[in-house]
Amino acid sequence: MNFIDDKLEEFCVKYSSDSIGIIGQEIKERTLKSSELPQMLSGEMENSFLGFLIRISNPKVLVEFGTFTGYATASMAMNSAVDAVVYTMDKEGKHNKANQSDWKKAGIQQKIQFFQADALVKMYELPKKWDFVFIDADKENYPQYLEFAITKLSENGIVAVDNALWSGKVLQSEKDGETQAIFDTIEMAKCNPNLYVTLLPIRDGILLVQKRSH
Repeated sequence: MNFIDDKLEEFCVKYSSDSIGIIGQEIKERTLKSSELPQMLSGEMENSFLGFLIRISNPKVLVEFGTFTGYATASMAMNSAVDAVVYTMDKEGKHNKANQSDWKKAGIQQKIQFFQADALVKMYELPKKWDFVFIDADKENYPQYLEFAITKLSENGIVAVDNALWSGKVLQSEKDGETQAIFDTIEMAKCNPNLYVTLLPIRDGILLVQKRSH
């Protein structure tokens, strides 16, 4: 499902800042050639949006659930402060060598700590407070990822959940396991009175979550 006309989206991308520059194009090309599921790559519009969020919130501890080919990881690292750290987790390490090469080429490898691990286990070992969280991993565990991330959020921390509209399948009355998990994640966030929630139709949907200060 396209939420916006392709030409209009291209126009938006053209007049939005590129979040990671030339290395982004190289990562995209590599993903198309080497990945069986290139559609898992976050888009240019989404990365520009994430970069904007990071620049205005100035997070020092960033956490990513689902590294894949490191596109969003690079955007998070390049748009965060010099002393920021991006902790990124992925069960599969098959892209790690190429990812490390890309990050080194972009001069951001020192800001990224990659863990080939089950995020449901590794997340308990990360720093006490998280300032920015990007969830883009296995959909069945979205509710657990978000629930735990909320407990770790710093005072002004932000969680961004990717694929929150799941090609429009969240609207279906009959939902498969992945779709139901995404729907449950959205509903859990919206029903929590202590959270401020915004669901945006950017690319495949982004759910933004922050703790209410008042």
